[in-house]
Amino acid sequence: MRLLRALFGPSKEEVWTQLAQNVEGRFVDGREAEELGLVNRVYSADRLEAETMAYAQRVAENDPFQLRMTKLAVNQAQEAQGFTGAIRAGHPLFLLSSLGEKDPGFTLAQPDGRRRPMVQRAVENYERHRDEQQRDES
Repeated sequence: MRLLRALFGPSKEEVWTQLAQNVEGRFVDGREAEELGLVNRVYSADRLEAETMAYAQRVAENDPFQLRMTKLAVNQAQEAQGFTGAIRAGHPLFLLSSLGEKDPGFTLAQPDGRRRPMVQRAVENYERHRDEQQRDES
């Protein structure tokens, strides 16, 4: 499934889900990311390193040439979908967004500490969403 996604791109549902979350401006935790199909595994913090190392060991046991060919195929598929162009187009937008936060008319308040205003907003939206989910479950 991941190779199909790499070769043919995300489904319309995935695109709209990601767009909605980006517009909403909140973080997605591991459980929700798994439900949305954005990741295929989620581990607790105490198991994460062991599971990651076990996965890396399984990958390392494969033929290095075949791994390079697979990586090349995935990279070429991403490039055919315009990956480099998207990165090049996205970076100036990020810079403009960062500069916009310094505009005196910027509508979000500058939070105390080191977070940027949109990151603070995403944290607040994530916490609100998490609290709503917990209320719904109880």
